Amino acid sequence: MLAHEWHDESDDTKVVLCLVLLVLSPADSKSSQKKICDIDLKIHKDFPESDSKTQGGNGNIHARSLSPWNWTTHTCPHQIPRVIFEAECQNHYCTDPNSNLQTELNSVPIYHYMLVLQQDKQDRCVTVSYQKVAVGCTCVWAQSS
Repeated sequence: MLAHEWHDESDDTKVVLCLVLLVLSPADSKSSQKKICDIDLKIHKDFPESDSKTQGGNGNIHARSLSPWNWTTHTCPHQIPRVIFEAECQNHYCTDPNSNLQTELNSVPIYHYMLVLQQDKQDRCVTVSYQKVAVGCTCVWAQSS
């Protein structure tokens, strides 16, 4: 199993990050995965850990939006980041500033492809991939048939 070591040396972190970035070229498709083995993954002590305090994101923008969403937490102890927050739209329709549903506007998720490292439980390998994550919701005109 891959051991996480916390170091003060930022050079080690830079080397690992450069290795990851070299493995993932822009030509890779979003669904492709690369496996890297026999490495000591060193994570700097200041690497941000997600917690419930950051769940609100940019203030409480998720609740103030005309297309509000809830945060869902996905936790996996063998991946980096260990915690991923994903948005789930609260309604199918958007609201106006007075909280009235606007049926001509649909509330839809906004997606971002996030770099994720999956730790292999049986050997000293990590699989590097992109994960599609909903990061918020927005209003769009409803499609008409």
